[in-house]
Amino acid sequence: MKRILIISPDYEPSYGGIGIHVKNLADELIRQGYPLTLLIGRMKTSAAYKYPKETLYAVTEDTTERKVVEVYTDFAHLLSKEEQTILSDLEEKDVFDYETAILNQLFLKGAMAYLDDSEDSYRLIHLHDAFISFGAVMLGRYLEIPVIVTMHSMNSGEGWMIDNVRRYLVNNVDKILCVSDFIRDEILQRFIFRDESKIRTIHNSVNLTIKKRKKPILPDGEIVFCGRLEEVKGVDQLIRAVSLLPDAYRERVRLTIIGTGSTEARLKGLCEELHVWEQTEFTGLISQDQVLKYYEKAMCVVLPSRKEAFSTAALEAMSRGCCVLASDVGGFTELIRDGENGFLYEAENVRELAGRLVYIFEHNEIVNEVGRKAQEMVSEEYLWENTSKKISGIYEEVSEIDHI
Repeated sequence: MKRILIISPDYEPSYGGIGIHVKNLADELIRQGYPLTLLIGRMKTSAAYKYPKETLYAVTEDTTERKVVEVYTDFAHLLSKEEQTILSDLEEKDVFDYETAILNQLFLKGAMAYLDDSEDSYRLIHLHDAFISFGAVMLGRYLEIPVIVTMHSMNSGEGWMIDNVRRYLVNNVDKILCVSDFIRDEILQRFIFRDESKIRTIHNSVNLTIKKRKKPILPDGEIVFCGRLEEVKGVDQLIRAVSLLPDAYRERVRLTIIGTGSTEARLKGLCEELHVWEQTEFTGLISQDQVLKYYEKAMCVVLPSRKEAFSTAALEAMSRGCCVLASDVGGFTELIRDGENGFLYEAENVRELAGRLVYIFEHNEIVNEVGRKAQEMVSEEYLWENTSKKISGIYEEVSEIDHI
């Protein structure tokens, strides 16, 4: 039986949102009987995975159902001193563009080496996000099979090379899957993309057991954020909103910030500056089980993003019957019906965010009903068991395309 070839810049043991998506999808596809090969070309190295310096790739899992191949993309040590000096002087977007180009070169080299060594055959390629676009499209042409892409984000906008990479990608694949209507609309508008028959929204999902919440949400001031600590996630706005709360509420707040990122030190400094440090906990990276425990005791989960394609954190919190308060951007507006299964506020309006927190303190009965409806929605619409069947249906459609 021909295999599905999944290409991703992110996967376990160290992974973020794309990696979680790919792992959940892979597990469900295997349950449906699809044999998979995953080619992983990481954008960044990590201490959790040691790249094999002596080879172009390493097979880290090898069963009939699932083969996982780590393609050697650790390019940091390959840069000359001149290149390192040049990169240190470039703007962020130019560094990102440079690294994306190197990633595609190394990925294609390692992937071709693996395919030449392997005796497997493939039905189609399913690429995740745009970072390895050129490598994936070239492999599709080499193998003469269809290429599908799931677009996970549209961050890093116009003027960045990655935007032109996305433009190239959507015009050179057979089907485009978007994890939100927000991404779909961005592609149609930004790239003047005309063939709407090729593009479809299949929302992200969660792979969790949905259990009725045992304990009610309490107005005890437990506020949780979970996500990358980057400017786009807007955690600074949450800290400022807490500092604006009336004393009667501010004194009761306990703010938990889960995650790491480039703004962590700055956010800690802001907590000290605004006198909320003693009531704030920065957990760093923790396991999903630990995150869910924080959700289960939270008064509310606040996601104050400046941009958000789609939020797995919101889905996971809602699956636990949480009250989610989010900015009115991107995919949040597709998930949350304000006042019904969550709350929205005007993005970057810190005073409105603070006002919404006061409302949550004062309307406990409504907050519990919001949490109940949020959990109900996730159990009906956003579980991986159902989402994977939609994606495998796309596989069957695309496999009929003639690529010879």
